[in-house]
Amino acid sequence: MSFESEDKTSSKIADNDCLGCRIVSGGGLILASVYVGYHAGRNRNTVGRTLTFLFSGALGGIGLTRLLKLPPFNSKIQSIKEG
Repeated sequence: MSFESEDKTSSKIADNDCLGCRIVSGGGLILASVYVGYHAGRNRNTVGRTLTFLFSGALGGIGLTRLLKLPPFNSKIQSIKEG
């Protein structure tokens, strides 16, 4: 049984990182960041507000990283070759 066709198919799928995919996922994370940040501003508890703003910033940073295709989202997925 040959695994060459499966390797070629999986490498095409792994290398496929289209602009639309990055816009949807990165934009969704950025919008989630805005939503969480908006509700963080309405929080009266100082510790809760700070933690929620930190989480909001992390969501925004991950979304921006995904959108701009910065590391770790720019690395190719290595296929495991069986000897």
